[in-house]
Amino acid sequence: FCSSKDDWGWIIYTKRFLEKTNSYLKFRSLELVSDYLSSSLTSYQLDLYKNLIKEFYSTSLDRGEVPIVLYMKFDQSSYLTAGLLKDPMPEYFDANGISFIDVTLPNEPNYYLHERDKHPNAFANCERVKIIMKNLNLSNVTLNCS
Repeated sequence: FCSSKDDWGWIIYTKRFLEKTNSYLKFRSLELVSDYLSSSLTSYQLDLYKNLIKEFYSTSLDRGEVPIVLYMKFDQSSYLTAGLLKDPMPEYFDANGISFIDVTLPNEPNYYLHERDKHPNAFANCERVKIIMKNLNLSNVTLNCS
């Protein structure tokens, strides 16, 4: 019970403020879940990725080309790959006769520019070129990555 009319306005204001805050927190929680799911690798995304690679590969073969997929293991944490499933792509490539070269490098600081985004540096790119050259039997060409 409020003894003053001024107190009644304060109570209404506080109630509205709390309701808006509550609805914002519920919305923000949904937004956080949505952000997590969109940044995670889902089974739908993986199937889409597989089908795209298969289509590009088939189209290249039809044109008489010799396609080779350069593969890098996806190490981002996600609900699909968070230790529950291993990366299915190498087995998929093998099962579908898709030639690929694994150019995954160790997750070490000398291979990327910044800890947060792990964008490869020039040294990492050069090391990947060495891996490709070795797999294509181009070992007669020397490359200095230092």
